[in-house]
Amino acid sequence: MASPGRRMLGDLIRPHAPSLVLLLVGSFVGSLVEAFFLVGMTGIAMGIATGTDTVSLGATTDGVLPPLSINAWLVLGVALLGVRLLLATGNAWLEARTTAAILTRQRRRVTWGYLDADWATQQQEASGKLQGVIGFASSTNAVVNNVLGIATAGLSLTAFIAASLLIDVASTGVVALGLVLLGSAMIPLRRWIRRRAQIRAKSALAFTESIGELGSMGLEMHSFGVRGRFKQAVDRLSTRDARHGRAVDTLSLVVSPIYVSMAYGAALAGVALAQGVSNLDATVLGAVMLLMLRSLSYGQQVQTQSVSLASNWPRLEQVDTNVRRYEANRASGGEAVPPTEMPLALEHVSYAYTPDRTALKDVSLEVRRGDSIGIVGPSGSGKSTLIQLILGLRNPTAGVVAVAGVDLREVDRSWWTSHMALVPQDPVLFTGTVVENIRFFRDGISDEDVERSARQANVLDEILALPQGFNTHLGQGGSQLSGGQRQRLSIARALAGSPRILVMDEPTSALDGRSEALVKEALAALTGEVTIIMIAHRVSTLDQCTRILVVEDGRITTDAPAAEALASSAYYRRMRGLGGDLAASPSLQGEATHG
Repeated sequence: MASPGRRMLGDLIRPHAPSLVLLLVGSFVGSLVEAFFLVGMTGIAMGIATGTDTVSLGATTDGVLPPLSINAWLVLGVALLGVRLLLATGNAWLEARTTAAILTRQRRRVTWGYLDADWATQQQEASGKLQGVIGFASSTNAVVNNVLGIATAGLSLTAFIAASLLIDVASTGVVALGLVLLGSAMIPLRRWIRRRAQIRAKSALAFTESIGELGSMGLEMHSFGVRGRFKQAVDRLSTRDARHGRAVDTLSLVVSPIYVSMAYGAALAGVALAQGVSNLDATVLGAVMLLMLRSLSYGQQVQTQSVSLASNWPRLEQVDTNVRRYEANRASGGEAVPPTEMPLALEHVSYAYTPDRTALKDVSLEVRRGDSIGIVGPSGSGKSTLIQLILGLRNPTAGVVAVAGVDLREVDRSWWTSHMALVPQDPVLFTGTVVENIRFFRDGISDEDVERSARQANVLDEILALPQGFNTHLGQGGSQLSGGQRQRLSIARALAGSPRILVMDEPTSALDGRSEALVKEALAALTGEVTIIMIAHRVSTLDQCTRILVVEDGRITTDAPAAEALASSAYYRRMRGLGGDLAASPSLQGEATHG
C-alpha cells in the first residue's frame, strides 16, 4: 500500500499527467540538443586548434556522427541553441502553470476539507492549526518541484550519458558506474534527513499552533502584565523549532559538496581509463570529458533535489494526515426535507464526549412553535451540549433528535440552517462593512432584509449614525463598535434570514443596562412569532421566557412554565432568589471543552 504522502502526491499529480509528460519529454529532448551542441563546440575548437576544416566526431563509432565542416557545425550550433531556448522557455511556462494549479488544488483541499468537517472536529483544533496546515500545503509545491527536479535532472543525465556513449563507451561506462554508486551511497543519508525532517515538521506545526494561541490572548497579556513571559514563551518555542531544523539544514547543505567531490573522483577515473587507450582521438576524449563534467552537474541536481524532497516530504504527510481526518469527520446531513420545522423533539438522547465523560443522559424534550424557552443550570450541567444537538452541530451518541418526525441527521443541512439561526454569547464580526456582517455571505439576504433585521435588533438608529451607515467599515473584529452594539448586530445577523427558530447563548451576559434593555425589548417583540431557545445566565433574561428548562448533571430536571418551574425546582428558586449568575456557564465552545 502506498504511503500517505505518496497517495496524496499521486492524487495531486494525476490530473496534470499530460502536462507533466510533455514537460519531461521536453527536458529530455532539450538535454540531447544541449549535449550535441557541446559535442559540436568541442569539435570546432579542436578543428581550429589543429587547422582542420572538417570536424569528424565519433570516428570510433563508425560514422554515427558524420564529419561536417566547421561552418556547417557553426550553423548547426546556432540552430541547436535556438531549439534549446524554445524548449527551456516552454518547459518553464509549463512547470510554472502546473505547479500553480497543484498548489491551488492543495489549498482548496485543505480548506474545503476543514470547512466540510463537523463542528466537533473543528472545535478540537488548536488556535492557528488551520493556518499552519495551509502553510504546510504550500510545501506541496516544494515537493512537486523536487519530484520534477529529480525527474528532469535524471532524464538530462540520461541524455548526456547516451550522447557520450555514442562517442566512447569505455570511459563513459566508468563515469556512469561511478554516478550510480554515488547515488546508492547517498540513500542512507537521505533517509536520515527524512526522519529528522519528520520531527522538524511536527515541531513547526506545533510552533504555529502555539504562536496562534498566544496571539489570540493579547487582551489578557496586557491586562495581567505578562508580556515578558509571552516573549520568553515565544523564544522558547522558536529555539526548540530551530534546534530541530539545524541538523537537517546542515546536512542538506553539505550533501552537495560531498557528492561533487566524489563525482569528480569518478571523472578522474574515466580520464585514467582513457589514458590507457592509445588510439583514442583527442577530439573524442575532449567531447567525452565535457559531456561527463556537464553530466555531473545534473547528477548533483538529482542529489540536491532528493535531499530537499526528504526534508519537505514530512510536511506533505502532515497535510495528508490532517486532510484525511477532516474528510473522515464530515458534517452530517442528508437530503430529507421535512414538511415543517416543528415539532422539534429529542427522544431519549444521550451524548458523551469520551466514554468516561457523559454530558447528557437520556434527555427527552419537545419544542413547539412559538415557545420561548430559557435553559438554566449549573456550569457544566450539559446546557450547551443540548443546544449543540438542537443546532445539529453534534450528533447524539444515543437517541434521536427529530424535526417533524425526521431524524436531524437525515435532514438537508441547508434547509435546516435556513429555518434556524444562532446568536452566540461572544459574537464574532469579521473585517468588513456593517451590511456585509449582517448579510454574512448569504446571497438571498436583500438590503430590505438587512434593514428590517437591524430594526428588529434595536440597532438600526446606531447604524445609521455611523459615518457611512450600513457601508461603514467596522475594522478588524468590529473594533469600532461597543460590546452591546456587536451583540445586537449579531442578533440582526441571525434575524436577517427570517428564521423560524432562534437559538441564543446568553444574549445579555456582557451588556450594560441600556444595551440589555434594548436586547430584551427586541426579544419581547419576537416572542410568539419566532421560537426562541436560549441559555440564560441572568434572571432578567428569563423574564422573556414562557417556559423554563432546568438542566442538572446532564438531565432535564424541570420542564415547565416559568411559574410552575419556580415551585418545582429548588435550583431555579435559588437562582431567582440570588438575582442572577448562579447559573453562569461557559459558552458553546467552552462547554465542549470543559463538560
